[in-house]
Amino acid sequence: MEVTEIHLRHVMLYQYESGVSAEEATKEICDTYGEDILKLSTCMQWYEKFKSGDYNLNDDETSNGPNGASDGKNIQSSITKRMKKE
Repeated sequence: MEVTEIHLRHVMLYQYESGVSAEEATKEICDTYGEDILKLSTCMQWYEKFKSGDYNLNDDETSNGPNGASDGKNIQSSITKRMKKE
């Protein structure tokens, strides 16, 4: 499986929403995908973005995936629904 940046961002978002620290998320991601796959500073930048309420995982803030699937609000809504089911 090829590990893409967007995949790593999804994993970081999941870790953030699960209450895992940026440090622990970086360690777990690197343990899973390879030692140099993610820098702590990068993970911390994404965590800050999530903390501000911005869940858009794209590089370009104006682009959305099919049917707005990459829209931060849609992602947050999906996560919230899943967490309520658990």
